[in-house]
Amino acid sequence: MLKRQLSDFGIRPALGIGLLLAGFSGFSFYLFLKLTVAPWLYMLLALSLVSRLSETGRNTFLRLIFKRADYVRIRLAENGLTVVPFVVFLCCKSVLPVAVLLAVLAPLLSLVRINIPAAVAFPTPFYKRPFEFIVGFRARAGLFVVAYGLTAIAVIYQNFNLGIFSLILVFTVCLSFYNQPEDVFYVWMYRLTPNGFLWHKLKTAMLYAGILSLPVALALLVYFPAHMLITAGFLLLGYVGLLTVLLAKYSSYPQQMNLPQGILLALGLMMPPFLLAIVPFFYTQSVKRLKALLG
Repeated sequence: MLKRQLSDFGIRPALGIGLLLAGFSGFSFYLFLKLTVAPWLYMLLALSLVSRLSETGRNTFLRLIFKRADYVRIRLAENGLTVVPFVVFLCCKSVLPVAVLLAVLAPLLSLVRINIPAAVAFPTPFYKRPFEFIVGFRARAGLFVVAYGLTAIAVIYQNFNLGIFSLILVFTVCLSFYNQPEDVFYVWMYRLTPNGFLWHKLKTAMLYAGILSLPVALALLVYFPAHMLITAGFLLLGYVGLLTVLLAKYSSYPQQMNLPQGILLALGLMMPPFLLAIVPFFYTQSVKRLKALLG
């Protein structure tokens, strides 16, 4: 399926997989370079990816299709293949205890089914402009609590790198809000041109991401004034990432973003100079997609 999707997108499978591995390696090296707690965060990231494979609805569907023995083999293979790159990198970094723990937990999670509840409905400051931040914030509010907690720890122990990680976490969660395309109605209802619609969505994204990142950014600017330019640089990268993800989402609308587009997006976020080519490409495709709905 991966090879077919890459070929349909006009990318040679070997090249696409190579770029994906290069982006993963670059992210891993950067994480371990900047954070002393990187091995544990790395393991949590791997387990969060694995946990998505344990969603109840998905596993119920698989069990209806496959025999019990085949289902178990498939789930073990899925979880194993997902964590292999993480385990290999942890071994290369000589963090063997964490690598062994991850290698043990991943197959055990294949036996667990996780029922992801619907988002809890509580008031948010985002209700006027659907849909990404309303749904996304309610579903992932706990991650912002974690980010703000890490910011407090960064201030107490004067760890600027941990504070920057908190800022990256806030923007990463905001980027995840754009994974799921909204119902066509939420696009059709606007009396805007495709360009006007994209500009409206970008302003909304920048405003709401600014609200969520403000506590972290203010803490970094107040308690780490010597690193003001670095903080501003990461804020700028966060907003550029929002622009890129937003355009990537509508470049395939109303379908969900496919894997080749995801690889291009990851490449741009990992290597910002590539955004000079990726952003115009996504913008052109987004305008074409939206013309059918907005004229």
